[in-house]
Amino acid sequence: MPRDDPRVLLVEDDLMVSLFLADLLAGQGCTVVGPAATPAEAEALATERAVDFAILDVSLVGGTSFRTAEILISRRLPFMFLTAYGVSGIREDLRTNPILAKPVEVEALQALLRAVGVV
Repeated sequence: MPRDDPRVLLVEDDLMVSLFLADLLAGQGCTVVGPAATPAEAEALATERAVDFAILDVSLVGGTSFRTAEILISRRLPFMFLTAYGVSGIREDLRTNPILAKPVEVEALQALLRAVGVV
């Protein structure tokens, strides 16, 4: 059952995309943690903050979000990847997590959030 106020870690380095996603998540009743635009910011938030779910852009300023994914896995927290590169842009050992293609289709994101029990 979804929380009343799910906390979603948002990792996205494109300002317009992060604003769009933050607005969309808030409209779904989520509390947005972040956004984080760099691997270091993402890793710090994933380590230090209470979150229920995370949306990880793969390619960030200065690297990738794969280390953040590892942190979330160690904390047993669910997440999805957001990428313009398709499944081939995801490290093979992380491909079992949901992957959403850019540009983001609102209906697809909403369906995925429902499917994983966030909203």
